[in-house]
Amino acid sequence: NISYFPTANYVLTSSINLTGVDISSRLAENNAIIAKEFSGVLDGANLSILGFNLDDDSNTDVVALENVSNFALFETLSNATVKNLIIGKEDVQLTLSNTLDSVSSNVIKLSLLATSANNSIIDNINVLNYKVEINQDSSLTKRSGGIYIGGLINELTNTTIKDSMINFTANVNAKVAADDNVKVYIGGVSATTLYNATKQFKIPSA
Repeated sequence: NISYFPTANYVLTSSINLTGVDISSRLAENNAIIAKEFSGVLDGANLSILGFNLDDDSNTDVVALENVSNFALFETLSNATVKNLIIGKEDVQLTLSNTLDSVSSNVIKLSLLATSANNSIIDNINVLNYKVEINQDSSLTKRSGGIYIGGLINELTNTTIKDSMINFTANVNAKVAADDNVKVYIGGVSATTLYNATKQFKIPSA
């Protein structure tokens, strides 16, 4: 279990299927699905992490979140290496519909692999089709700290991402009052780069 030994080295021998896992509870407890902090090596051996909330009748993993402010497999990657990993089955769809009012934090951070990465290497990660949909009828004024949506990681510091491919779209539909001070940051790879991060990506073949 990675959460118990977060500094160890791992090589996947089969895909990780999260079907049946109470994702919202894990996020509420640890701000992460797999582990709060990871400082080891995870070699996915070109296998997948899937089943975020799998609908058996479709190829889409749909996650509807409540009462959580972060979404990621790991909250923090620190001096870690994650490589040769596929995230998702065919689609991963993260949907928040009128749930932001229940979140106490004034900052929302959504990403797939990690909320933040520092002094880490991300190598050969493939995100097949990641979609974020936020629909909020009420004002976002409580989110004065901002909403951050990253295709892979939210915050990068001294981190290299290479030979990776991310298929990512985000839609935010919300009311914003004239005096609201709300910022929404969306990045195909990361929502913010603090400093000294490099990114190199694969170009899909036609």
